[in-house]
Amino acid sequence: MFTQVRDYLVAGFAVAALISSIGWRVTSLSLEAEKSGRAADKAVYEAAQQMAKAKALEEKQKIEKEYNEKAKKADAIYDALLAKYSSAVVRYKANQSPAIRADLPASSGSAEGADRPGRDSEFYEGFFVRMADAQVCAVNTARLQSAREWALSISTDKTKENPR
Repeated sequence: MFTQVRDYLVAGFAVAALISSIGWRVTSLSLEAEKSGRAADKAVYEAAQQMAKAKALEEKQKIEKEYNEKAKKADAIYDALLAKYSSAVVRYKANQSPAIRADLPASSGSAEGADRPGRDSEFYEGFFVRMADAQVCAVNTARLQSAREWALSISTDKTKENPR
């Protein structure tokens, strides 16, 4: 009887080992399939990421080129406005006749001027501006107008892209 029990036990262990080895093989095949699936997914994700990077870089270069063109246009506008305003300053200087300047009161040299304490009067009955100040105004006005046009052109582009 012991031999029969032993034979049944050996047969049972053999069946259990067979079932275990089949389960192990199925599990290892499933694991390999999962690993290859993850590797394929990773390759797809990396390819998509590279395409997205390339597209973003292309878009960035396009925008930079566009903004550089707008900056060059703004510089050209600035140069034109500066020439216009500088010629106006030259005309202003030419229109300031010596007779007008001769009519100006001489500097009193006192501690208190007519316009504010401690300063000589710079403004008289007419409107007079120092040439250096007029040139500074011409430069600043030209730069600000061209910068404004440039900023508005960029702002207009952004509202076209993202309408609210």
